[in-house]
Amino acid sequence: MNPPPIIVSKQVPARSGLSQFLASFELFSPIDIKAIAAAFEVKTYKKHTCLAIGEISNYLTFVESGLLREFLMREEEEEEEEEEEEEATTTRDFVSEGHFHYSIRGFSSNDISSSGIEVLENATIWRIKKEDLQTLCLELPSLHLLIQFVLIDCLKKQDAYIRLLKQPAQKRLAYFYNKQPQLANRLPLKYIASYLNITPTHLSRIRGKLASRSK
Repeated sequence: MNPPPIIVSKQVPARSGLSQFLASFELFSPIDIKAIAAAFEVKTYKKHTCLAIGEISNYLTFVESGLLREFLMREEEEEEEEEEEEEATTTRDFVSEGHFHYSIRGFSSNDISSSGIEVLENATIWRIKKEDLQTLCLELPSLHLLIQFVLIDCLKKQDAYIRLLKQPAQKRLAYFYNKQPQLANRLPLKYIASYLNITPTHLSRIRGKLASRSK
């Protein structure tokens, strides 16, 4: 079965999410914003995996609409089967509209990406290759500030996630619902459980406890 079509466009929409995001920084003129947006390619994906594990992830990506999931394949373990079958993948991150995504290792050093990206909702994304971004930075030095912002934001998010996993499972779930309530309503429970490193059954128990306490 052939995968759903991927529509690629170099035409820049008049009022794109990327343009609005750039304008919010107050660093770029309208002409600069148009030039930056024109350097990105626009892709529209149907619901399917769009970046396979093993590809070189040397793109900076901005999600205009839709929802993405970054995942890792679980390693096969020669152990007795558990009562509950585990997902074949481990969720590392969710990326919704208005946010950037890139592989720190892949984008900075051209290493082979160890993660994949699954499109959970129909999505429109903007992406630019590392080499093209470097060329653009020579023309627009202020763009370095944007890249620095994205890098720091990604590192902070990664650090917060590591600290989150050190918390008890109930605190992990409560924190996730408190910080990302709208995102939680858009995600299958199995992916939330995978992201929080707990089983779906345990997640259901915790949800029940939290619901009873709120009554």
